[in-house]
Amino acid sequence: MAWADSPSSEIGRLAQADPLQNICIVTNLQQGQLAVRNSPGGQSRAGLDNDNLVEVYQQQGNWSCVRVLSGPNRRVVGIEGWVNSNYLNCENIGCYRACDQVIELRQQVNARTRPGMCSR
Repeated sequence: MAWADSPSSEIGRLAQADPLQNICIVTNLQQGQLAVRNSPGGQSRAGLDNDNLVEVYQQQGNWSCVRVLSGPNRRVVGIEGWVNSNYLNCENIGCYRACDQVIELRQQVNARTRPGMCSR
């Protein structure tokens, strides 16, 4: 069961009409981790687990440049890099603009990390 679908998740229970843009969850990893890379197809610098929450800044083919917001692998929170978009669920993650926790989380992460390779 995905993090946002969890009945115990406050975020997962919220359902309004206006989705929070560019927020995705890592999903469908069968084994290992999703590599966070310096460039599309480049050298790996970190790994994400299912249920890591990311904000997507840009896309290039099957690659998305993301900043990690939260999840089970908290050591990577704030890291930016390129990931394979096939492992991101950006639709129906159960989080919406009314989702104050995610908005606050994004502000906290952005406030304590410097702009990186895919910041706007």
